Amino acid sequence: MNDPHAIVPPFEPIRLDLARRCIQTEIKRQYERSLAACLRSAASADALAATVETLRIALETLDFPKLRAAHAALAGGRSDTVELVRGAGNRLALLINGDPFPLMLRP
Repeated sequence: MNDPHAIVPPFEPIRLDLARRCIQTEIKRQYERSLAACLRSAASADALAATVETLRIALETLDFPKLRAAHAALAGGRSDTVELVRGAGNRLALLINGDPFPLMLRP
């Protein structure tokens, strides 16, 4: 039996390079680059649409000052592996070195 609600395919994690930037600046940078790539090429637009949407949701909902204060890796200048993931219902998650980190959302 195929229940379309039983399994929701995950979106690709987005790796954030925070070695030189904070989380907010990196998400903005990736959003602008991905959006520009979508507008330049219809062929890449479909592939990047999920990435653009994930980054847009993050920019609109995350409380970046609280995130930067809560974990040094999110303030930038470190080599930790940080990934942004979007799951079912457009729920976002952050992974720092593979471990889930609680999100702080804007009020």
